[in-house]
Amino acid sequence: MVTLSTFPLFESLLSLNSGTRLIDIRNDYVCEGIAFNAAHKEMRMFFIGPKRVSLDFQDAIISKFDLSFKPGQKLGVLDTFYRGRFTDKSGLVELDKKGRGFYCLDFADKGNMEVFAKEVYLNL
Repeated sequence: MVTLSTFPLFESLLSLNSGTRLIDIRNDYVCEGIAFNAAHKEMRMFFIGPKRVSLDFQDAIISKFDLSFKPGQKLGVLDTFYRGRFTDKSGLVELDKKGRGFYCLDFADKGNMEVFAKEVYLNL
């Protein structure tokens, strides 16, 4: 498991070193689905490639979901994924009042989504 919550702002989270190997989500993996458990505020994105991996978002709130795909259709390539800033009443900030970071995800030709999450992990 690789913790992504502490990566620098605006640094791409698509190419990661697990300590034993390089994981290139953008070039080697395809997103085959997303599961969201509203009661537990957990989101998981499933990827297939050289092996199965997932991105797990804990204490997650989806603030934007603008993806177009048909049921059973793979989402495809995750083209952009980073931790950024957002604007609230106090201005431009990194974390919300509950300590959740802001994550931007863009799928090639499928749309994008924005998620607030306290912890984000890449599970190998």
